[in-house]
Amino acid sequence: MSIDKDEIGKLNKIIIATLLMDRTTNNNILWGTNDYEDLGAEYSAGNQMKIDLITGWNSIPIRPRVFKEQNQKEGRTRERAEVFTPSWVCNAQNNLVDEQWFGKTDAFNQCVGENWITTDEPISFPEKTAKSWKKYIDAKRLEEGRCRNG
Repeated sequence: MSIDKDEIGKLNKIIIATLLMDRTTNNNILWGTNDYEDLGAEYSAGNQMKIDLITGWNSIPIRPRVFKEQNQKEGRTRERAEVFTPSWVCNAQNNLVDEQWFGKTDAFNQCVGENWITTDEPISFPEKTAKSWKKYIDAKRLEEGRCRNG
């Protein structure tokens, strides 16, 4: 499976720019592999992903890590110590953070094994508190986490 290039092109450029931003460096995220380098040097690992490289005439189908071949994942683990975290684990971790934020379980979804069911009701943020929707959006999540051994 890949992210459809026509769908990417329909997204608002502000949304795409936000998705491509590395919150640590404030630059764009980098191509993590050379999977697309046959399209040109700017698609090589270590170069920034830019809007014009994934939209318009240059649009390409991008395969998320979860859909890459097992041997590709294993190679990245060996070469870069990159570890793949399944989406259901990330969802469970986010749900724990959200449980603390909202003071209740299943604010956005309910875990069902390795899947989840999205909550249908609108999400309500307490009015006149420090926990506004803006504060929620700005709060650091998994990308800011640091794990230490020992």
